[in-house]
Amino acid sequence: MQEKNIADRKLPAFLFAVLFWLNSYSFVTLNERNDFQQDVSYIIGVELDDKRHILRGSIEFRYTNNSPDTLHVIYVHLWPNAYRSSKTELAKQLYADGDPVMLRMKQDDTGYMDSLDFRSNGESLNWKLLTDTPDICLIRLKKALLPGSFVEISTTMKVKIPNSEISRLGHIGQSYMITQWYPKPAVYDKNGWNYFSYLHRGEFYGEFGDYDVSITIPSNYVVASTGILTDNKKEFEWLEEKALNTARMINFTNDMSFPESSKEMKTLRFKQDKIHDFAWFADKRYHVLKGEVYLRGRDKAISTWSFFTNAEAEYWKKAPQHLADALNFFSDRIGVYPYDQISAADVTVARGSGMEYPMVTAIGTTGDAFEFEKTIVHEVAHSWFYGILGSNEREHPWIDEGFTNFFETRYIYNRHKQDSSKQEEAFLKLGRWGKYFGLDSINHRNAQYLSYLMGARRNLDQAPGLHSTRLSKTNYGRVVYRKSTLCIDYLLAHLGDSLFDACIRNFYEEWKFRHPYPEHIRHSFEKTSNKDLSWFFDDCINSNKKSDYSLTSAEKISGTDNYKLRIKNKGDYNPPLIVQGIKESQIKTRFSTEGFEGEKEIEISCNGCEAFRIDAEERMPENLRSNNLIRTDGVFRKTEKLKISVLPAFERADRTQVFITPVAGWNRYNGLMAGAAIYNTFIPEKKLEYVFAPLYAAETRDLTGGGEIRFNLTTKSGAFSYITLKSGFCRYAYSHYSYSNPLIDFSTNYHLKYSRLENKVTLRIKDEFPAQRREKIINVRHILVDKDLPLNVLTLERQSKVYNFFQMEYLRRNRNPLEASELKWQLTGNQDFYKAAFESNHFFHFNSTKKGFRLRFNASYLDRSVTNDPGLDARLRSSGYSGVDDYLYDGVFFGRSESSGIWSQQFMLAEGGLKFPTFFYRKAEEWMLGISGSTSLPGIIPFRLYGGLSSFNDAKELYPESKAVSFEAGIELPLIKNTFVIYFPIAWSSDLGYIADQQKLSYGELIRWELKLKQLNPLELLRKVDF
Repeated sequence: MQEKNIADRKLPAFLFAVLFWLNSYSFVTLNERNDFQQDVSYIIGVELDDKRHILRGSIEFRYTNNSPDTLHVIYVHLWPNAYRSSKTELAKQLYADGDPVMLRMKQDDTGYMDSLDFRSNGESLNWKLLTDTPDICLIRLKKALLPGSFVEISTTMKVKIPNSEISRLGHIGQSYMITQWYPKPAVYDKNGWNYFSYLHRGEFYGEFGDYDVSITIPSNYVVASTGILTDNKKEFEWLEEKALNTARMINFTNDMSFPESSKEMKTLRFKQDKIHDFAWFADKRYHVLKGEVYLRGRDKAISTWSFFTNAEAEYWKKAPQHLADALNFFSDRIGVYPYDQISAADVTVARGSGMEYPMVTAIGTTGDAFEFEKTIVHEVAHSWFYGILGSNEREHPWIDEGFTNFFETRYIYNRHKQDSSKQEEAFLKLGRWGKYFGLDSINHRNAQYLSYLMGARRNLDQAPGLHSTRLSKTNYGRVVYRKSTLCIDYLLAHLGDSLFDACIRNFYEEWKFRHPYPEHIRHSFEKTSNKDLSWFFDDCINSNKKSDYSLTSAEKISGTDNYKLRIKNKGDYNPPLIVQGIKESQIKTRFSTEGFEGEKEIEISCNGCEAFRIDAEERMPENLRSNNLIRTDGVFRKTEKLKISVLPAFERADRTQVFITPVAGWNRYNGLMAGAAIYNTFIPEKKLEYVFAPLYAAETRDLTGGGEIRFNLTTKSGAFSYITLKSGFCRYAYSHYSYSNPLIDFSTNYHLKYSRLENKVTLRIKDEFPAQRREKIINVRHILVDKDLPLNVLTLERQSKVYNFFQMEYLRRNRNPLEASELKWQLTGNQDFYKAAFESNHFFHFNSTKKGFRLRFNASYLDRSVTNDPGLDARLRSSGYSGVDDYLYDGVFFGRSESSGIWSQQFMLAEGGLKFPTFFYRKAEEWMLGISGSTSLPGIIPFRLYGGLSSFNDAKELYPESKAVSFEAGIELPLIKNTFVIYFPIAWSSDLGYIADQQKLSYGELIRWELKLKQLNPLELLRKVDF
């Protein structure tokens, strides 16, 4: 039976009225739930004890319930308790980031809040800390808090101020950074209570209200604070006098010592409405500068205050101008700054530097004038995105950090647009060498694009719109700050300056002093622009999809100046597209279109254009720009101009880069080798990469060297996120060979050489939890070794043999340096044998990433067929591989075939794991076990103690004195961490001593060393770089 449409039914009048009322009530209730905002006003009084680094005082807050809900409890943040121990959520986050700061803190360095006694109307309230969460408490109200009513709650408090090395709240001696320091109710909004533990990464969310804060402190402290200094003419005049004196100063000393605190105390009172946090900074060494700024849209001047030490006084002299420039720039483009004052405070080397609070910013030591300006500008921009537009930073960090970083970037390329040296100095600072690495062509925005590409090209990036706790430490900067900036900047390019600014201003006016969510930003922008911005909000912000448009063809339409261009979308989503016509390296015309799937044909007019380029101004976050160009004529129409450089340089979209760098090498047989590395890759990595290094060897007088080609693929779905196909080759000499037979008057002397070809597939398994810093990798290798053999003495013919090996490997790594580990399952073999191995390596820290205990375990099994090749010794080794044992030719040895001398003492740690040389004595035909460890020593002692045990199937039966288990102990000296290590044995089991006696080895010959030269390959090292 088909159900009738409700419109066809006859309803009684009263029932219709009830339904209408219910519908209206639901609509009104929904709007109430979305639009309400609580209000919390504070009266706080504290006194600083700068000998014990303690604050004592009291707080009273008035909590007004503007929600439609009746509240029975209030959640309150007690964030100083995050510094209490190594078990808090803050400590756990720092530990997960590989930061041991809270592990090594002494009791005096920790922080906490106690002496709490929550009361209302004079009566004690029932309250408790949340389970295992000392920095959040729940207060049960005596009576229900009805909609529209308020409750006043007071408490005493004591705050122990922690060492500033931990996070934002802290002190350096008698310099104080007082932030997130008082009992603060959590936000209650449409989603309910938003309470969370304090974290160093992933910030805050607070209710707006009025603050009245009194601070009692020794009288010679200078205080920079949220709010306006009230009822203290003497203090104000003192500050203005210091400002005049500072303005007259030309030179500043290097003195950073603290003067003795005054015995006289003073009380400073600060008041401010419509803010959601309060911070203050106190230092007896502060110089002071005062300025005034008049903004369009308000009559009253804004006071700017700069408080700074001698640390970087030459930069701070310009702070008033930076503050004024930033206030003007952001007020013009976002909305007028509403407060009467803004301050910047020098926190030198405190962990909480570069941090924003209402009306005051914390600026640390920067080391560079541009970096100093950029930091001030960034933190001032936060006055809007965080301060006035109070979004939930923990849940949606892209809103405050993304828009702030975008406006910082917009400020930079407006103010410094003619100065390409204005780079991201923090990680690109190479001084006068910068131009040789292509930095002279990289501006502030390009630097952020390169940072994004570092992750995107490897498919390691995450969506900027994720909750802060789901983002890895690297991606928090890479996507929340930088990719968000690129997305917003492209939205600006798409909408144009005037329409974009109208969107921002309308959003600001609607949501200032409120709590906007992403859907509110979207609604405001789409309403003002009258455009569907799904590509921005759904794809660019809320996914890690990649943009990749390609120009596939360009045909001139006969008899016109028009061209027909065919464009293919090879990316994961459909952002709007800009195509420019280029003539004499200048943009002559442009064409804009909304995004599309598949292919699209457009017609563009351009008289005399030499080429067309997608996004010639590089405003799109394109993953690959190598397919963005097509010339109107010529042979290689889609190829950029060739640029050859001696040193590697950062990727340029407008050039086909080839680097030719002189290189040299040496081994015992080829002698000195010299040549050039020819390659196409540096930063970031490319889809197709190659490097060839032909070398001329002086000893063998021939061409040696090697090279490789890589093809890197990112996947959109499936189990693997990244796939690398690699093929590499090399050819070197590995031994001297001589033979003579006087009976037939024959002698010869030549070098034995090998050629090696490796084909490798690397599969990186998709990581569902990047913040945990784990990785899983599968490697599949085919290795072909074509090696010369000694002369056939019967035929006097030179011989060679080809070996083929296959290897499969599964790796699980923990990349947290505090608990670094690697588990490896490996299967290796060919037609004559197979070898299965399991190996684990673990690091157990001593409250440091550099000091700790390293433990290695290996279990290996060998199966050799009856057709085993006598020239291939695949037996398991107790003491790793010397050069002659390395049948896969995986290692780089200076004297691969040496049997005596220093070059023979180089080895590769493997299998049994002993460092003591065992030669052929301790080799296994079936199975082998090895366990070894090394430990750091206290203080700055550079060496470590090591020890190891090894056993195998017939270990006790091979030779006289043979034991079932061999052991050793000694000292290891790491000259280059985990790359170049020297091992000095001290003690060993008698079976190992027997070997040394039989081989007549001196103590010096027992010393062995390991040098993993492949780990120093510059291109391999670059793959580990993150910024």
